[in-house]
Amino acid sequence: MVNSNLALVTPPADDAALPDPHPVLARLAGGERLLLTDTESGQRLALASRSGQVLFEYDTSSGCVRISGAVTSVALASSAADVELRSEGNLALVARGGVSIRSASAVTLEVQDGTSSPSARASVTPHGISLAARQLDLMAERARASWQRAELCGQKLRARWESAQLSSQHLELEARNVRSKLHTVMQEVEGSLSLRAGRVRQWIRGSHHTRVERSELLATEDVRINGKRINLG
Repeated sequence: MVNSNLALVTPPADDAALPDPHPVLARLAGGERLLLTDTESGQRLALASRSGQVLFEYDTSSGCVRISGAVTSVALASSAADVELRSEGNLALVARGGVSIRSASAVTLEVQDGTSSPSARASVTPHGISLAARQLDLMAERARASWQRAELCGQKLRARWESAQLSSQHLELEARNVRSKLHTVMQEVEGSLSLRAGRVRQWIRGSHHTRVERSELLATEDVRINGKRINLG
């Protein structure tokens, strides 16, 4: 387990060097020095570069480990089966460049609110990505999604768009009840349009115009036409 006070930081290049003199425990072949200094509450073990900049510090009182100075790279390598970074407070990863996380099996992000089940969970595996959350908010100026096959299941869906366009080679809609409120609807059907219904009712406040090349009306029972004026021909 790694100490919870581990901090990896890179201060500016002009970081102040350790003031001399300091008890030198050892001097490395490259000119680096291993120093031990007394503090008000304990001792501090430090590794200083050839120019005197502090590369590594360990404070015996606070248990704080600090890696800083002119360190070009830091690597934590372990052959242990499990490595854990634990903090009683906040844990921050800050980088001026990119952050890369690699795994041969899975990468999981999980947030719990004190209950037994996680409030939010994101998992990345070699087979795909799974997201589970009580609330999911997605915001983007421009988004694009492409699926070979997709399935959406839920109890309630509400979508609101300023402008929407749907293109599909085959579209199938199945619902128990459909209610739509539209201002203007225009349909263009190049092939045939078929309607099967148990009963059809239409209420039109204005006029109703139908232009066809050929019309045929078949009824197994009565046909009623009622109007103030009926013009034929």
